Amino acid sequence: MQQEAITMIAVGKLKLADDKVRDELGDIAELAASMKSVGVLEPLLVREDGLLLVCGTLRLHAAKDAGLSLAGSAVGSDA
Repeated sequence: MQQEAITMIAVGKLKLADDKVRDELGDIAELAASMKSVGVLEPLLVREDGLLLVCGTLRLHAAKDAGLSLAGSAVGSDA
C-alpha cells in the first residue's frame, strides 16, 4: 500500500473488513489507558475508498475504549 500523510480520522467512520474482525480482542485495557494519556502512537492503516481498515484492529478498538473520537491514520490507495 502506498502511504500518504498521516490524517486524523473519526474512529466511528472506519469500517472493519470481514477478515479483520476478531472473535477475541484480549485485554486491551492497558493499550486503551496508554492511548487516553498519550494518544495513538502508531497510525492505523486505512484505504481511502470507504475508509476500510487495513491494519490496526486492536488499536482501533482500544482507541474507542479510550474514548478517542479521532485517531491518526495513514491513508493509502493501493491496499
